[in-house]
Amino acid sequence: MSYRLAEQLVKSGRYDEAIIIYKELIKHNPGEDSFVLALAWAYLDKGSTEKAVECFEDLLEKEFKGNVFTGFAFDELVRIYREQGRYNRLIEICEKAVSLQKDDVSLLTTLGDAYFKAERFQSAIAAFKKVIAMEPGSTAVIMRLGNAQIAAGDYDGAEEEFERAAQADAAEAHTYYGRLGMAFMGANECGRAERAFLKAIRISPSNPMYYCDLGDAHNCLEKFQDAWDAYEKAVSLRPESGAHFFNRLGNMLARHEDHEQAVSAFKMAIEREAGNPFYYLYLARSYDALGERELASSAFEKATTRGAGS
Repeated sequence: MSYRLAEQLVKSGRYDEAIIIYKELIKHNPGEDSFVLALAWAYLDKGSTEKAVECFEDLLEKEFKGNVFTGFAFDELVRIYREQGRYNRLIEICEKAVSLQKDDVSLLTTLGDAYFKAERFQSAIAAFKKVIAMEPGSTAVIMRLGNAQIAAGDYDGAEEEFERAAQADAAEAHTYYGRLGMAFMGANECGRAERAFLKAIRISPSNPMYYCDLGDAHNCLEKFQDAWDAYEKAVSLRPESGAHFFNRLGNMLARHEDHEQAVSAFKMAIEREAGNPFYYLYLARSYDALGERELASSAFEKATTRGAGS
């Protein structure tokens, strides 16, 4: 049986035939891991992911037992487990890999990410702290740590970590504050988000997106006029995106059941881009929520004539 023939069969899409050859090669060469790896990739190309996983797991287990970690099977399994959402299994192989290479920051970071996805936030925090202890300037991991702390409810700790990231990378400090604000919005900590967005704006006052984000935080805090002011500032900085910004404002207001203000925002969007059917559709929905049936019907008709469905 020829390894080269099997490779040619894989390239031509004749996976079943190639798999038969690889299995024969493995049978007659039980210690040759390259054949097992080739078989795994053939299974992947065929779409037989679980069969491929079995091969990769066998290879990885062999590495673990021999205390020789190459990473070939590990990298493939990390990718597959992430795609399949099998985070507990991902944690298992990451923990074993880290036990062999305790000072590998990449492995520790992957382990921390797996803990985070599995909602084991305290374990994620511990893993990221180990990485930062080894690489204090790793702003990407500092942000990971901050996100894990927010998920764990340690908001003060998260602010400290993002502040550290901002100080370590002054040129991009505004992005860290922006990300901190978005993380706090996700945790419904709107006051903290507001403060973070204001810090981003102080550093980068010409970025319209920070004003939109700030407007969302204002709205969450029921500072409705401040929300409008923030969005109008965003429009003034980037007029060509005005329709998009006001549509975003309208949808945010509608989600908070403030349909009267949402109507005003959608109208502003339509003034700037009258041909967009979705703005009329969103306007119709807010009118309908307000009990304005005739206005809703008129807006919906304009939406459908411009190409939007229901």
